[in-house]
Amino acid sequence: MSKKYEDFIYPEEIRKYEKQLYDFIVESGKNKRRSEIESHILGYFLIHSSLTQRQIQILSTKFRSSRISSGSISTFLNQYTSYEPKVIVKEKVASSKNEFRYHIISENLKEMFAVSKQAGVNVLYETIRRVNNTLSILEKFKPNETEFKLYKIILERTKELVDYLEYHLSLFDDFVESAIGKEYTLKKDTKLHIKNSKVKFPENQNLKDIEKALINLIINNEIFIIEEIKYHPIIAYLITRKSLTQSELKRLTGLSSGLISEGLNYLLEQKYIEIQKIPGIRQKRYVLVSIGYFNFLKFYQRFKNIVSNKGKLENILEELENKKNELGEKKGYNTIKKRVKEFLNQFKVVDYGINIFQEALEDFKKLN
Repeated sequence: MSKKYEDFIYPEEIRKYEKQLYDFIVESGKNKRRSEIESHILGYFLIHSSLTQRQIQILSTKFRSSRISSGSISTFLNQYTSYEPKVIVKEKVASSKNEFRYHIISENLKEMFAVSKQAGVNVLYETIRRVNNTLSILEKFKPNETEFKLYKIILERTKELVDYLEYHLSLFDDFVESAIGKEYTLKKDTKLHIKNSKVKFPENQNLKDIEKALINLIINNEIFIIEEIKYHPIIAYLITRKSLTQSELKRLTGLSSGLISEGLNYLLEQKYIEIQKIPGIRQKRYVLVSIGYFNFLKFYQRFKNIVSNKGKLENILEELENKKNELGEKKGYNTIKKRVKEFLNQFKVVDYGINIFQEALEDFKKLN
């Protein structure tokens, strides 16, 4: 390693705990559908605050089985520097013609959590706007006799989708203010939150085109992401149609029979869907009874998984405190210890989230 980076890497004794912290971040990231690479790079910024692309790559050689490619690093940086509100910003390195340094916008984990929630509410507003636009189109649509039954199903499910999103939005303010603090009240652009009465309905658009656009919105939206992303088309069509057979899902999604069967078993195990037997025949229907219940159950399970990793952080902190005399003066000791404590403090937010999602589950259970 060149002398330029000698002061950048922590001593080996500290890197042991640094790696354990990255492992926790990666494991927690799975619950948010972050890739292992994305979680690693985000972890590097949480510990080192300011990094160049080259430094990110060096860290990856220390803490992963393989080095993160320049392309993957660029993809991450382009994504995170484009977020609103800002998560990471970049500036030109004065001593170099072509090098940039990237800084995490805040070194305070609580502030970063609030920023991530603001980004989340921005996505939610945009999703509400787009689903309301779809609802406007559906309400103007004139179905023919053969598609009337399907039209009614998609229309009702789209209305239910709007109701769920509205309910979800109502939780954000209370969650952020109660769990994080009043100083982090979310900003809302109410203009996004108005049903667009000027939506023009394309004359050549048919019902399946409208549904397909809604399916694409669901599949590509972080609000609806499930842990096994390969089954996403299955859950998306169950959101729009509520009840489908395996053969209908195969026709709609284009997935193989094996993958459809595997996906349905997974969704049943997670309790996202139910089986409904069709009287008189052996065929089964798979039902996503409530859009709201499914989505809040998913969030509830994710938060419970995060809590299950709390002990790992407590063990890191205990060991660091026990070795303070030996390691306390070494570079990185205080940074790692500070971050571990901050993560542990954030578990009150997780606990609060679990309580909110439990209440939401009860609300949606009563509706069905």
